[in-house]
Amino acid sequence: MRCWTPGGGGTWQPYQPYTVGAQVTSSGLTYACQIAHTSLPGWEPPNTPALWRRL
Repeated sequence: MRCWTPGGGGTWQPYQPYTVGAQVTSSGLTYACQIAHTSLPGWEPPNTPALWRRL
């Protein structure tokens, strides 16, 4: 498992632990994690605005 930290980068993936401030890309857009969580399929940033904020 891989966890990205603020300022880092990576493509969103399911079953990954994300901390508040972690940044990921999804569909070419960058998002920041708003609530620490372990991702599940379907929790992609555009689908879960409570978890992810678009940058």
